[in-house]
Amino acid sequence: QRNCHHAELVFTDGACLNNGYATTKAGMGISIGGDDGEYDYSRSIPVDDSVNFGAPRINQRAEFLAAIEGLDRLDKAYKIDVALGHEEDSETSAARHRHIYIIAPPISSSLTQSMS
Repeated sequence: QRNCHHAELVFTDGACLNNGYATTKAGMGISIGGDDGEYDYSRSIPVDDSVNFGAPRINQRAEFLAAIEGLDRLDKAYKIDVALGHEEDSETSAARHRHIYIIAPPISSSLTQSMS
């Protein structure tokens, strides 16, 4: 299988049922991958007090939290890469980290503006 991209891709999304109610359930999904297959990560995470203590469960918050988690996972992947001795000046490592694309669903312009 041949990939059509040569970059790390980060897909994020957040969702919420019964927006803003006391019984609301929210969650986020993050998927990260690139053409080298070295760091593939895919998780669905419930948004509860362990993730975002005391905050109301709303769709926009779940989407923001998913984007933040995606960036955090990318940061951890980079640190693991360096710790394993894959120096940033090596051609493959530099190429892999040069282009990173965050793909989030079309949501409120506030997320788009805050990430650009």
